[in-house]
Amino acid sequence: MLNQNYVYGKAVQSAVIRYLKERAPHVELVGDDLMIPFGKVQDFTPYVAKIASSNADAVITGNWGPDFTRFVIAVAGAGLDVEFYSIYAGIPTNLNAYGEEAGIKLKIKQISESHVNDEDRQEVKDFAAANLEKYGRTWYADRYRFTMEMFAAALNKAGTDDPVAVAYALEGMTMPGPHGDKIVMRAENHQVAMPMAVSEIDPNAPIKFVYNNKPFGIGWKTAGWVSTAENTLPTTCQMKRPPKP
Repeated sequence: MLNQNYVYGKAVQSAVIRYLKERAPHVELVGDDLMIPFGKVQDFTPYVAKIASSNADAVITGNWGPDFTRFVIAVAGAGLDVEFYSIYAGIPTNLNAYGEEAGIKLKIKQISESHVNDEDRQEVKDFAAANLEKYGRTWYADRYRFTMEMFAAALNKAGTDDPVAVAYALEGMTMPGPHGDKIVMRAENHQVAMPMAVSEIDPNAPIKFVYNNKPFGIGWKTAGWVSTAENTLPTTCQMKRPPKP
C-alpha cells in the first residue's frame, strides 16, 4: 500500500487497514508506505523495490495526479506482475499519462460513480456523448453532473435561493442512480450516499477511452457494484441547524 502523506492519504491508509481485517482477513498486508505528496517524488524506484521484495500480488493506492501516474509507470516499467487497486485511475489526465500498455499490464482497477460502459440511463448516455463531441474526451466524473442537477432540484423545491432554505430542501433528496439504485442526500449530515462501480481496464470494452480526440485501445468494464445501502455507513454527526426560514 502506498498513499500520500496528508489527511486524505492517511484516511485511505487507515480505512484499508481496518476493512482488510474486517472483510478480507485472508489478505496479508506486506507493505505500507506514506510518501511526500503533490508531485514532489520523481523517482519511485525505492517503492518498486519494496513491492518486488515483498512478493506482493496487488497494490492499493489512493494516489492521484502525477503521484499516481509516475507510480504506475515505474511499476509497469519494472515488469512486476501485480494488480493495481485505485480510486483515481480513471481521471482522464491520469489515464492519458500512464497509457494503455501500463493499464493492461497492471490490470488497473478503480472505483467511481459509474462509467460509460455500464450506464443504463439514456439521458446520462446522451450527456456523455455530448461531452465527448464538445470536449473530445470521455466523460468520467458523473458526480459533477448529478451535483448540479440535485442543487437545481433543491432550488426549485425551496422556491428561493436562500442558502438555509436550499439546505433544508436538500435533506433526504433522492435522484435516480445507475441500475435503479438511488443517489441519496442523507439528512443527518448532508452526505451523499450512492452506488459505486468497481471497474477494470479492458482492451475489449465496447466504448474506448478518448482524450483530446485521441482514441485509446482500452476502456472500462464492471467488476462489481457496491450499493447505496452498503455505502451508507453510520454517522456520529450532530449538525446544529439554523431555524427554518
